[in-house]
Amino acid sequence: MKLIFLSTLLLCLFLCAEAQQQGQSNPASVSVSSPSPLMLIEGQETASNAIILDRNSIESIRVYKGEDAVSQFGEKGKDGVIILSLKEEVPLVRLEQVYMHFKVSPKQQRLKVAVDDRLVANPELVLADLRKIEKVEVKQQAVTAPARWSFVPDEHYLNIVTSL
Repeated sequence: MKLIFLSTLLLCLFLCAEAQQQGQSNPASVSVSSPSPLMLIEGQETASNAIILDRNSIESIRVYKGEDAVSQFGEKGKDGVIILSLKEEVPLVRLEQVYMHFKVSPKQQRLKVAVDDRLVANPELVLADLRKIEKVEVKQQAVTAPARWSFVPDEHYLNIVTSL
């Protein structure tokens, strides 16, 4: 019994190593999606993990759920809608402007994006107040990190460090 278990374990390890050498994705990786509401700030779509904004800038939050959300916002509102209104005009920019401001190279722009070391699932939804970004750095995901988004041992990512 121990021999069968050990043989199976070694076979799995060999197949994983072979897949990595050939540049294939890890066959054991799993993607889990959860419902996420449509988020709008001053009419611009974003996501909760893609906002770089001082909380003190928010004047009000409106939440729409169920049929009300779908009737007003269509299919995008099926998981609910959160609308943030700001106290004053805040210069919000998209990721491309963050890249330009911090002179991020085209090669680095192809990396996964994180804000304060938390992966942004849809980088195109990044909405940022440039005044709240301290720096943009390339980091290597720690092998011992409690939450990993990749099993590639030396994968690098672009980390946006904020002052929030």
